[in-house]
Amino acid sequence: MKHDYRKSLALFAALAAAPASAQNIAINFDFNNDLDSWNASENSATEISTVWNSLDANGASNSGSAQVNNITSGPNNGVTLVQCLPATAGLTYSFGGKIRVPAPGLGANDVATIDAYWTNDASCLGNLSLETTGFSPAAADTWVTQPPTQVVAPAGTNGVKIRARVTKFNAGGTLTALFDDVYLGPGTFPVTLQRFSVD
Repeated sequence: MKHDYRKSLALFAALAAAPASAQNIAINFDFNNDLDSWNASENSATEISTVWNSLDANGASNSGSAQVNNITSGPNNGVTLVQCLPATAGLTYSFGGKIRVPAPGLGANDVATIDAYWTNDASCLGNLSLETTGFSPAAADTWVTQPPTQVVAPAGTNGVKIRARVTKFNAGGTLTALFDDVYLGPGTFPVTLQRFSVD
């Protein structure tokens, strides 16, 4: 079989000319078997419950997602599943992921989103600023991709918390959202791996 090396060279040149992709530094971002490396330390056990869910955003039978349940009793309360990561001031970072809200979906003022919280220490104990997008899935019972958000880490940054957040506007009850393929990393857009061949 003959190979068109001109096509291979053209492909190589196109890849070389592309902007640098973000390297996902989140650990266990696809929740293959569990919620390892993630925690609910920003909330108490009376406010949040988290569990691994076998429903995967890509339909994989050997993977799953993170289920976050907001069980707060009062109105307009948010809960978060978080991971602390190192970050460098002045660098551009991207973050995003996939979200699914079970039926009946979100209420008018409910929120299910992925955000980033800059901190001034690597252990994520201090606070600098919160990056939110205003994004929430409009449809229920379907995976929705949160578009990538690019932000520059503010001065003094040494860490960042990537957070899967569920905010319930009304008092009582439970609001649930699933999160998968969560990413955060330096660069301008998330990495997408594709297989292709050159005939």
